[in-house]
Amino acid sequence: MKGIIYTVLVLLLLAVVGVVTCPDKQAHYDEIEQVLREVVNEELNGSAESEEDMSILGEWLSSSSVKLVLNQSLSVDNYFVCSVGKVTFDGEVYPISVGVFNHVFTPSKEKIRTQLNESLDSLFE
Repeated sequence: MKGIIYTVLVLLLLAVVGVVTCPDKQAHYDEIEQVLREVVNEELNGSAESEEDMSILGEWLSSSSVKLVLNQSLSVDNYFVCSVGKVTFDGEVYPISVGVFNHVFTPSKEKIRTQLNESLDSLFE
């Protein structure tokens, strides 16, 4: 019986901590923006093949337009113990981040790099 009570108390404590530390929209925004900037900087420093495409993207990311686009397209669904960041693009909604215990998880840099390169390729065709 004590084991059940302790288990319930631990789960209740985890739920309370999850609610208190659930990341808000600004935390998702900051993390996504940071990852995007890191990916673009790495591409600009390391790849001569896509230098022109990435320099255009780098200029765009360094401008205030990225903030405007991200603010308009990013929405965050709060599920009390966690939150999910979603981006709306061409009428489709894509989950891009998950926040739990005051940390926001985003896709890996490699996945973001691949998606950016695909988007740029289709943009310049």
